[in-house]
Amino acid sequence: MHHRQFLTSAAIAATLLAVAPAFADDSAKSVIEAYLAAWNAHDSAKAAGYFADDVTYYDASVGTPVKGKEAAKTGVIDNFLKAVPDAVWTMKGAPVI
Repeated sequence: MHHRQFLTSAAIAATLLAVAPAFADDSAKSVIEAYLAAWNAHDSAKAAGYFADDVTYYDASVGTPVKGKEAAKTGVIDNFLKAVPDAVWTMKGAPVI
């Protein structure tokens, strides 16, 4: 009986390992799509919510790196959305994941 349980567990583990990359790709793509949707909704708090608290945000338009989630929200995202109020982000092609 233990042998059968082991084989079943091994088969399940092998299946999970085989399909995990596909799920990872879908998950990463859904995160990218949600991040773009936050920008397109002009929801800077939601967009910044994808950053780590200690993020260092590099944006050429700012000129210097911005450190911290709140600083990235106010110093980059809010400023960009004020400057370009009709901005719409679109993913072109397949993302590299």
